[in-house]
Amino acid sequence: MGLRLNIAMILMLFLLKSIGNVQASIFDVKQYGAKANADITQALTKAWKAACASTGRSKVVVPGGTYMLGAVPLEGPCKGSIELQVIGTLRAPERQSGDSWVSFNHVNFFTLSGGGTFDGQGKIAWGQKYKVQLHPNAIIRDITSLDSNSSTLMFSGAKNVTFQHVTIKHLKLVSTLMNPHRAFNRDPHN
Repeated sequence: MGLRLNIAMILMLFLLKSIGNVQASIFDVKQYGAKANADITQALTKAWKAACASTGRSKVVVPGGTYMLGAVPLEGPCKGSIELQVIGTLRAPERQSGDSWVSFNHVNFFTLSGGGTFDGQGKIAWGQKYKVQLHPNAIIRDITSLDSNSSTLMFSGAKNVTFQHVTIKHLKLVSTLMNPHRAFNRDPHN
């Protein structure tokens, strides 16, 4: 009896360990048509939708390279936890309609990672509003925001958001205390 119980316990421990090590399903934007130095808005949207519909953990990967990215709403709710791993550089468009560049809407248990860069295009795009909107239970780690204005990160209903190793370079500050339509215009390039 004791031997059977020990074998059963060992099998349970192996089962629990294997469940804890379940790999995320990978959705590489290149499999959806993305190419370096080109617009990947459609490829990222398709990869996101497929990952979001997947049960269990999923990861959308933007590999190394520079990519143009138009306004993209990445919508939830997703069937499982989801990660956007940006290894390369995503460049904002010089001109854009609407008020968001990248938004994550109704996405719970979201991670943004990868060591990549969101390039807001500096002076070219500072007249535009670019927002990355976050929702509950998000982790943002190992990401760089470059040449963006201060409305790049907007927290809409955000709870339990963790930032780790996030770098912000060349930030244009906007004051809402004086006149919400006037900027401090702290140009980092002058």
